Amino acid sequence: MSIEQTATEKKTAGSKKWLLIALGGVMLICICLVAFGVMAIPSIMRMSNEASSYSGIASEQLKSDVLSAISDAERSQNGCTTVSLFSGQMMLRPEQSGDGSWVEIWQVNACGESHLYSVSFTPDGVGGTYFSVTRTDE
Repeated sequence: MSIEQTATEKKTAGSKKWLLIALGGVMLICICLVAFGVMAIPSIMRMSNEASSYSGIASEQLKSDVLSAISDAERSQNGCTTVSLFSGQMMLRPEQSGDGSWVEIWQVNACGESHLYSVSFTPDGVGGTYFSVTRTDE
């Protein structure tokens, strides 16, 4: 009987050893996943800052012209030369205004800071559009 007990004790000790090794492996994998996640956060934030969610109706050319005007304003106000559109949302639709004009709120990333602009668009009657930009979060 003592031989069987010794074999059982060895088997139990071996099982515990494998259990500890398995737990150590799982912990190592968890640590690696957490470390990878922490390292990935800055690139995820950059991607979310670069992606634009625009739901307005301005053409690509008109958006480019407005963003250029906003860039000029940011450059003169705080010296920022890196401005990108983060989101744009319609606040007043052309059919609501009576004269075809509309208003959008734009959120821009200006040198790492978020700024809001109200952008008013007014058709010129011959196929073009006038616009004005006003910073609203100052």
